[in-house]
Amino acid sequence: MNQTNLLTVLSLSAAAVSFGACSSDPVANGDTGSSGTAASGGSAGTSSGGSTTGGSAGASSGGSTTGGSAGKSSGGTLGTGASGGEAVGGVGGTPPGGAFGGGSGGSSAGSSGSSAGGSGGQPACATGAVLFSQSGLVFEVVSAGQTTEVQFGTVGAEYSLLTIDLTLTLGSWRTELFDREVLNHNQLAITRNAAQSNQRYIAGLGAQIRPMDMGLARTALFFARVDLEPRPPGMGYTSYTTFRKSFAWQPGAEYQVHVALDAVAHQQRLRLRQGGATVLSIQGAIDYFVPSLTTSGWNLELGTPGGPGRDVSPVGSKFSDVVICGA
Repeated sequence: MNQTNLLTVLSLSAAAVSFGACSSDPVANGDTGSSGTAASGGSAGTSSGGSTTGGSAGASSGGSTTGGSAGKSSGGTLGTGASGGEAVGGVGGTPPGGAFGGGSGGSSAGSSGSSAGGSGGQPACATGAVLFSQSGLVFEVVSAGQTTEVQFGTVGAEYSLLTIDLTLTLGSWRTELFDREVLNHNQLAITRNAAQSNQRYIAGLGAQIRPMDMGLARTALFFARVDLEPRPPGMGYTSYTTFRKSFAWQPGAEYQVHVALDAVAHQQRLRLRQGGATVLSIQGAIDYFVPSLTTSGWNLELGTPGGPGRDVSPVGSKFSDVVICGA
C-alpha cells in the first residue's frame, strides 16, 4: 500500500512553534534545532530526496546518509511565531512548534520499511493500512530543543481516518523554569504539507503544569485547529484551540497514546492508556476537516522546540513503538 519514508526535514514553520495560553506570551523562539537520540535496531532505512537506503535507519546531516542507529540530523534555526492565547473548545492559542514564520531546523528519524504488522511484531492497523511502523525506541529528547519528524501518508491519497499510536515515557518537569507561571511540556505535533505554511498545523499533545500551584494543576492539552480561514497579521493564533482535561501526569510513567483524526465525523480524539486501562480520553470537533485535506502528505513531530514563554521542550521524554495508520 503506502511505502513508508522518514526523511530529514525542515522543522515546523508557520503552524507549529508555540501554543501559548495568554495573548501576551511570546511565541517567537529562534532556537537552533539539534538532533536527539534516535533508536537503534528495527527494520528501517534512511531516505534523502526520495531515495531510500536499506538496513537500520541512518543519520543524516546536510542531506547525506550513513548507516547506524535511527536517523537524526542537526537542524538549523527554528521558525518564530506571533503571540497568542489559549482556549478550551474555542478560539485561541498558537500551536506548539513554530507559528507564523519560517526557518529550517529540527531532526528527522530514519524511515521505516515495515508494512502491515510492523517491524518487531508491531500490531497491524485495526482499520486501514500501515503508513509507518517502527518498534522500540524511536526518539528521545536528550536536551532542550531537540525534535524529530516522521513523514507519512501518500501524496494524492485521501484518508477518511488517520490514527497514531505510540508509547510515551514522560520526561521530567523542567524545574529550572519553575519561575514561569505556566509550563506546557509539549510532546508532539501533527502537521500536513499544506501549500500555505499557516495551514499546516493540525493537532498536538502537551502536559501542562502550574509550578506556583501546590499540586502543579496538571492538565492534558489536546491542541487543535479551528479552521483554515486566513487571518489578519498578528491574529493567526485565533486559528487554534485547546481541548483540555485535568490529568495527573507522572514523570517517568509510560502512556500508550492513541490519536485519531476523523475526516468523516469531523473529530479528533485522544486516548491514554496504562496497564490496559484507559486513563484519559478527550474528543473535540474539527468541523472543517474533510478527506480532501489529507492528500498532501503528513508529518509527526516528536518533541517540540520550546521557547522563552510557557511552551517548553519536553526534555527526557521518550517515544517508542510508533504505528501510524490510514483508512
